[in-house]
Amino acid sequence: MDLNALEIFQVLAKTLNVTNTADIIDVPSSSVSRKIKILEQELGAALFHRGGKKMSLTPQGEMLLERSTVITNEMNVIRSQISCQDDSMSGAIRLVIPSAFLNLLADDFLISFQEKYPNIHLHIQSRQGRQINELLDFDVAISPNLPKDESLIVKKLYRSKRYFCAGNDFIALHGEPKSPEALTQLPFLSLLHSNVKKEELSWNSGCEQSNIIHINSYASSDSPEALAQMMLANKGVACLPEGLLKKLPADRYKILFDGLIYDANNVYTVYLSRQFRLPRVDVFISELQKHIQQEWESSTII
Repeated sequence: MDLNALEIFQVLAKTLNVTNTADIIDVPSSSVSRKIKILEQELGAALFHRGGKKMSLTPQGEMLLERSTVITNEMNVIRSQISCQDDSMSGAIRLVIPSAFLNLLADDFLISFQEKYPNIHLHIQSRQGRQINELLDFDVAISPNLPKDESLIVKKLYRSKRYFCAGNDFIALHGEPKSPEALTQLPFLSLLHSNVKKEELSWNSGCEQSNIIHINSYASSDSPEALAQMMLANKGVACLPEGLLKKLPADRYKILFDGLIYDANNVYTVYLSRQFRLPRVDVFISELQKHIQQEWESSTII
């Protein structure tokens, strides 16, 4: 029995849509239909009801789905373990990543990954803002929010801190705030879709101290890079990701409150369950997690 046909059958059994199945496994729709037809001929039974606009599993299809899952899950484990050692891996990985996070990864990880796996092609779409609720046509999403689709696998990738900062000339003009409450009197550069809601800002000391304060928003954007440039131009106080701050000229700004007060959120990797996941996607996720642990979590700007 063709194991690839079994895997295609399992995806189709979940989506009940040939086009969506083809998109998920990155093959033409005609290949999906042909594989299912061959599988049905081999088994001597129809696996799907195809009447009308909707598909559904036949009793034989339901039985095959239950019995075949054990087989393909084990094969996926074997493939993943072998593929991690295989320099000949090839194919596309479709990624959706928030723009700020993408800019950080592009400087180091993405380049080194493609040098290590030259036959894997990364198709990357940047996403402004935070809301990534479903994978759609993507293999992996990096997201600071939990998706609404509960069938997806979600793993914490990184605990990201955002530090309060201001340009040197801004501090010289307005004075350096000594507490978060002092920010209520200063122009603030607000990051949309984060912790800012109705002119409010949350902060955390990491020592069970936190609060929400009112802010006077001078400007707002879902692009941390744009806010960073405005901060360097001394237009206001900003709360920016630590990874972005590492890229800015350290002699032009100062982190406020000695870095002891900040805002933080988790960043997640989101992907399909192993049953529907390609081995090369496992390799990408593994390499990304390793990079974050080695390069990001071990460094600090304070």
